[in-house]
Amino acid sequence: MDILRENKWRVNRLGHFPEIADRWDAINCSAAASPVLESDFVEPLLDSFGHGGVHIAQLGPDNAPLALALVEKRGVGRWATFQPSQAPIGLWVCRPGAEPGMVAEALVPVLPGYVAMLDVTRIDPDLYPRPRDTPRLFPMDYIPTSRIVVEGDYEAFWSARSRNTRQNLKRQRNRLDREGVVTRLEVVTDPLKMEEVVEDYGTLESSGWKGEQGTAVALDNAQGQFYLEMMRRFATRSRAVAFRYWYNTKLAAMDLCVHNGRTMVILKTAYNESLKGSSPGMLMHQEIFEWIFTNRMVAVIEFYGRTLDWHRKWTHDQRSLYHMSVYRHTVFRFLHRDLLDRGQEGNRKPSSEAKK
Repeated sequence: MDILRENKWRVNRLGHFPEIADRWDAINCSAAASPVLESDFVEPLLDSFGHGGVHIAQLGPDNAPLALALVEKRGVGRWATFQPSQAPIGLWVCRPGAEPGMVAEALVPVLPGYVAMLDVTRIDPDLYPRPRDTPRLFPMDYIPTSRIVVEGDYEAFWSARSRNTRQNLKRQRNRLDREGVVTRLEVVTDPLKMEEVVEDYGTLESSGWKGEQGTAVALDNAQGQFYLEMMRRFATRSRAVAFRYWYNTKLAAMDLCVHNGRTMVILKTAYNESLKGSSPGMLMHQEIFEWIFTNRMVAVIEFYGRTLDWHRKWTHDQRSLYHMSVYRHTVFRFLHRDLLDRGQEGNRKPSSEAKK
């Protein structure tokens, strides 16, 4: 590949991300153009979840790099892209023409120490097409994910939903109406309201199972600080939208979203689990999608999480995100796959507890 003969990878400990933010954004805009790969998303991630072991890998010169990746050591001889759970897709950007598989293969021998393999995680094939399997490259499915393409009018979109979904939501609205519950969708885009939004979201999430597990968003934890700073940054550019859904004066559900004018990513969804007899999340999304179709603010709505039953009620457009494992030598791939196969075989064997 000519670009790999003419350009070399360099890997250094990540210092001050703003120093490379312009380069990162230029590459993202040239190819993926994803809102969750913009520096306004990545820098708050690093501020909240980064550590001294995160490195920046750059292919090519400072004035025109072809690829950038955030990577970290994961064990003896093993590295991976830096992947906090709050990042829907991998923190890796490439210009058009820089084929991700070959580019990743060239990175392995440049990483610090003797590196046997590199894992590049959560790649969207719509942004970076899945490479073919080779002796040193093993792409694998990660999770199925869904999206809605915003085309036609809302009535056509709604009519395409199943009869059961349409009737179920109509029955819920009729019941709420009989009970005197007025639903209202609030659209929040003001940067000055993002702290209130994140606090409300945390309160909603804390009331459910995530609160019980201690994994809910809160203003005083790393997750809360990330979402607050990231949403503020996007909101200052009119690129953040928080949806609050009300049952009278009770907060029933929320979505936190960012977009770039073409693609909106639903980052977080929560609903009030104490509300019985209705599905506030489904009712909220019905009104959100109507609002988006009516205002034509984006062309695609990405969910990016694993496709669940409620996603299928809204769309049948589904694809698989993928990981790719890249090996320094062919033998490492076979050794690694053998270990994985042995582990899977062990998992298939019934345990002594299962036999009882």
